Amino acid sequence: MESSPKTLQNLQGQQRQTGLIGLLKRPFPIETAFSKRVLTAGMFALTITAVLLLAEPFGLSRVQSEWKQAIIAFYGVITFVMMVFNYLVWEQLFPRYFEEESWNVGKHISFSLLHVLCIGTANFIYSRFVFSLRIGWEGFFQFLFWTALIGIVPIIVLTLVLERRYWKTHVERASEITSGIEVRKEGLALNPAQNLATPKLIILFGSSQKEQYELNPASILCIQAGDNYVTLFYESSETIKKILFRATLKSLEEQLQHRTEFLRCHKSYIVQLSHIEKVSGNAQGYKLHLPFLDFVIPVSRSLQNDVLEKLHHLPRG
Repeated sequence: MESSPKTLQNLQGQQRQTGLIGLLKRPFPIETAFSKRVLTAGMFALTITAVLLLAEPFGLSRVQSEWKQAIIAFYGVITFVMMVFNYLVWEQLFPRYFEEESWNVGKHISFSLLHVLCIGTANFIYSRFVFSLRIGWEGFFQFLFWTALIGIVPIIVLTLVLERRYWKTHVERASEITSGIEVRKEGLALNPAQNLATPKLIILFGSSQKEQYELNPASILCIQAGDNYVTLFYESSETIKKILFRATLKSLEEQLQHRTEFLRCHKSYIVQLSHIEKVSGNAQGYKLHLPFLDFVIPVSRSLQNDVLEKLHHLPRG
């Protein structure tokens, strides 16, 4: 189904920020899987190694040694080690700074520049040791300055190009899914008899078997995890009510695994698909909008294809 121009325009207006500060605050995806981070570091290191071996810039062509290729290739090893080090250490030291939901263009540019400076520093120390260079602190800081100056331009350009591409893709896909949701609701409104059947109640258990809640499954909007507790949001007479009890989201996911209308969409959320009114998108990914809730529900990057596929194939009345 084609995206509605009006819907797409509305989504663009809500998600897009302008001006320098607004641009830096635009959401941007952060890779959280360690295996993919290692792969990124490896690909970048191989690229650096290949360029240095083929072009031999920065006077490397004048190196006279039987170990020349190994000496040059070690720059790639340093690149890989420093990138993995940055991924491991800085996120552990400043976990709130690296939260997925708050990651943006400005943070991505800053962290990419940190990679460049750390790699440059390590390579400078290595070059000084291997080639017995006599360069003082002034030369070192001049080297870092030019490294940052040369590196910042491609970092900014690439980040902005990627942000634009991710944003456009996600907004268009979100608009398409939202249009399908609207068609489905219109179909249900034309066939109200489908909703007259008396629903079978379900029982959800907390950490203690004595802690149990009997609910109409159709009334449940979502379940939110927080520490050792979960908050269940449900609708009653067009108002939102909450139940806070001790349990893990994983245990509730297992209890609801045979209910196809419920889906884990994020590490902290289980959502009922039939209650979703709208899907919005930005460069970071997708958000789910449910009635009566004063917050939107994020969709994890690793789960977004599954969530969108399930929404796309919901019965449409």
